[in-house]
Amino acid sequence: MSNLDCKNCGSSLRIKSGFYRGKQKYKCKDCGCQYTEGPPAGKPIELKKIAVILHSYCGISMVKIGKMCGVSDVAVLKWIRKEAYKVEPLNPKSDSGIVMLDEMWHFVNGKKNKIWLWRAIDGQTRRPLAWLLGNRDSDTVKQMIDMVDDGKCYFITDEYQSFFKHIPEDRHYYGKDITFPIEQSNSDIRHWLARFIRKSKSTTRSVASLWASITLMHAIQDTQSFLNSIITLIS
Repeated sequence: MSNLDCKNCGSSLRIKSGFYRGKQKYKCKDCGCQYTEGPPAGKPIELKKIAVILHSYCGISMVKIGKMCGVSDVAVLKWIRKEAYKVEPLNPKSDSGIVMLDEMWHFVNGKKNKIWLWRAIDGQTRRPLAWLLGNRDSDTVKQMIDMVDDGKCYFITDEYQSFFKHIPEDRHYYGKDITFPIEQSNSDIRHWLARFIRKSKSTTRSVASLWASITLMHAIQDTQSFLNSIITLIS
């Protein structure tokens, strides 16, 4: 990347756009950003990409990455959130016609504020179908079911009572002994995302950072989404 390339998107397509404090100003033809010649402010984009990869694929916390990069954890959060917005939405249609549902708890801004991560995966391929942050109540369960129900799929859940209220009896199978695939998937999240490790320090200060981490985590678990996101990061 040369000093004349766009400092926002890196494009080399530009036009002259007047002067600023005696320096030639340019306008990017791709994103419209206006800038002057010289290196961009802040950390190099390559370092930001490495930071996102460390957090999303190596299980390193934002605080630790911030110390490694010489920035605040808030700066790391902004880098991660920017990449999370680029991730393609999950496909909620089950390939096998079998949907597994489960939830896992977490804390936001202290141990007194519990939040629940609801997840749905394909019962055979274990591909993530959808996820939702909310409470552990009937309304949230219904919202989760509506995201993946095509009117024909079969559901596998544990014996949480709200499932019985919103899933048709003829399409509902339940029991802890048959939900182990999604339990294992939840365990992977607790292993790879530092914020989900069951220790006293492992809480989240904002739902925004939790959303960004989970979005990228699900992109890892879906092969095609992983390939698309990692190619975007390194290109």
